[in-house]
Amino acid sequence: FSTGAVANGQSCLEKSATGFVLGVNAFHFEGRARIVTLSTAAEEFGFVMGLHDAITLNPVDGVYFLYNRLNYGTNWQCVTSSNSTMTVSDSGIAVVANTWYRIAFTVNAAGTEVIFYINGNRVATITTNIPTGAGRTTGPRILLLKSAGTTARTAQVDYWLHKIVYSTPR
Repeated sequence: FSTGAVANGQSCLEKSATGFVLGVNAFHFEGRARIVTLSTAAEEFGFVMGLHDAITLNPVDGVYFLYNRLNYGTNWQCVTSSNSTMTVSDSGIAVVANTWYRIAFTVNAAGTEVIFYINGNRVATITTNIPTGAGRTTGPRILLLKSAGTTARTAQVDYWLHKIVYSTPR
């Protein structure tokens, strides 16, 4: 993913912004990513990976990992958002340039708890603002979004996967 050499550059991969309704079955998301060069005041950008429904750093509905130095510092943030109301939990894990991270989260079948993992270690649990029910759909998304500077910034993604774990096997 590359922002290109413009101040508002972006790169995005999405499956469907309205592909999933949480709170019906358990859901698992996992991916492996690295940010090549960190964000600075002169070359500002944010990175999102998970479930997300917009081409902005703050979706209406989502469950995702966020790197946004400008608003949250240098650590990975674990985020849930329902109807534009966010819960943000600092993972305590700093984003280090050019370092691979395996990020994952699970949403329980009731949609009442999300557990976040980095490199296999549990880093956060969120029980608020999880998008569930009618009108709160979201989908898999990876987003690199530039807001200042004209030097291209890059994030690399090795893989991403998502799966629904049905309460009643099919």
